[in-house]
Amino acid sequence: MVGKRWVAGLAVTGYAAGQPRDELKRLTDALGRPELARVSVSDPPTGLPPWIEGNSDPSWREELNAVELRYWISFGGVEFDTPQLAVVLDEDGQRRICGHATDATPRLLAMLDDGIRDVGLPPFGALSELMPAGVGDGYQQAQDGPYPPEVVPGALEGYARAWQQVGASGGVRVDAFRFGSPEVAQAWAVNEARLRAFSAVQQFDVPGLPGAVGVRLSAVDYLLIQPAGEPPFSDWVYFVAGDVGVQVAVNQDEPDGGTRVAADIALQVAGLAG
Repeated sequence: MVGKRWVAGLAVTGYAAGQPRDELKRLTDALGRPELARVSVSDPPTGLPPWIEGNSDPSWREELNAVELRYWISFGGVEFDTPQLAVVLDEDGQRRICGHATDATPRLLAMLDDGIRDVGLPPFGALSELMPAGVGDGYQQAQDGPYPPEVVPGALEGYARAWQQVGASGGVRVDAFRFGSPEVAQAWAVNEARLRAFSAVQQFDVPGLPGAVGVRLSAVDYLLIQPAGEPPFSDWVYFVAGDVGVQVAVNQDEPDGGTRVAADIALQVAGLAG
């Protein structure tokens, strides 16, 4: 039951595909041995959904004896201030973790429905017109071409271009999808951003592109112990232009890596329209 919904093919690098042992070693080499420092019941609960079918029915909490917890992790004997959230419930006679989010998730979810709006780009034709020719020194192109629309519900066509950071695990990806209407494009962008919000540690704006929303994620939060603010990071920007939805993703593991890279690439994509 422990797992996450990853949209096929949208991973920028190996983070989302996951090499848990390798990523756990990288994390512990950088921060020290992890230990559970504190646990408390989340009161009131945030409503964090579990990774189970039918989680829209509130009865699952009683039926599975579910409880929402906040927990704090220490590394090398140093406790990190920001807690993480987990749903724990009964499954096959055992207590299991079956839901996880960061402490930033509840407030980010509250703003996403109204945060993503049409950015008002000039008319453009092919989705490939929105793809940057490059994203800077130190990156080599790893993918370029149409994207199977059936992977994204409601999409009529898609296009993707991706770059891998040379000699490192970072990468950049730009995806554009055309939908049957602006309303469907809007719904897609909001839904995707909400899915990312469960791993989010920060929301950021894209100066010069009102209506776009940026979300910084803990890139290996599937380990359930990555501290907020500690790399590796995965920065995502979502925006809508008419019946087209765009997402920009940047993975980086520099300790001081800012969100400006993702914001600048989003601006570059928007500037290619028209």
